[in-house]
Amino acid sequence: MKNSSKLKKPLITFIIPHRPEEKTDAVIEFIKKSCKKFKWEIICVTGNQPSKQRNIAGFKAKGEYIYFLDNDSILGKNSVNVALSHLIKDPNIAIIGGPSLILSSFFAVGPYIRSRYSMVGEFRKANEYNLILCNMIVRTSVFKKLKGFDEDMYPNEENVFINRVIKEGWKVYYEPSMVVFRSQRKNIFEFIIQLFTYGRGRSEQLIKQPFTFSFLHLLPIFFTIYVLLIPIFFLFFKILLLPLYIYILLNMFVSIAVAIYYKIFLLFPVFMALFFCVHFFYGLGIVTGFLKTLFYFKKNKKKKIFCRIDYVITK
Repeated sequence: MKNSSKLKKPLITFIIPHRPEEKTDAVIEFIKKSCKKFKWEIICVTGNQPSKQRNIAGFKAKGEYIYFLDNDSILGKNSVNVALSHLIKDPNIAIIGGPSLILSSFFAVGPYIRSRYSMVGEFRKANEYNLILCNMIVRTSVFKKLKGFDEDMYPNEENVFINRVIKEGWKVYYEPSMVVFRSQRKNIFEFIIQLFTYGRGRSEQLIKQPFTFSFLHLLPIFFTIYVLLIPIFFLFFKILLLPLYIYILLNMFVSIAVAIYYKIFLLFPVFMALFFCVHFFYGLGIVTGFLKTLFYFKKNKKKKIFCRIDYVITK
């Protein structure tokens, strides 16, 4: 059985959604270098709705497995090999994902989703909190059977999909050595937009799948509301500023530790600002998403969605 698995050489479909202005050259080159032992095809899809772009490409996929990447996801040397070894060995595994090596601080992202951004633990069963769509491989038959991603969801479409896969009885796993490397956002504004969008996606998922709610989701909401109320506390209820002082001290301690670890001590104030942005703007995204749902039941203008397959490269 082991010998037949080695000789099988499955076809892998890599799907890369991107905006018209984004390039895919780098990720394609790294795919070619990482897949010398396997047959592959690459489908690049231009558009403005990633979940729909992934579906269009996914339904056309000829591979036995679909590997979802972003246009800036650079594959680790052994990521493809290690993922396929698990999938070939156990046909009941539908999804395997690994970390995207950014935002790895426990203080920044908390215990639930830290494994998305750093190599935590070992190969193990996973859920929506462990996996991220810019580094996730899915069995094509399962993807098509479940009709792909919910196109009304972006981001967090993978979270909803993973929950559906688990509900259907398939296995989902996290492999820490299956890594991709991603570029950081070009500036603080893009970073803030990213955090805000993640938060909004979480609120939409909680509305669509209430069973995914955790009390940990309340922490960023409470933090954002608390920060917005600080001017009132400062004027009338100064005793309520105590949590702010505790947060500043904790943030400073962690930021100094990170700066020492990376040997850039003088930049610890920058880490403090980045940690604050993660906590505040993610929470603001969640709050905004809930308010939008509460006060705008009907959308007068629907977003014009366009998607097209740029090209398919095969080997």
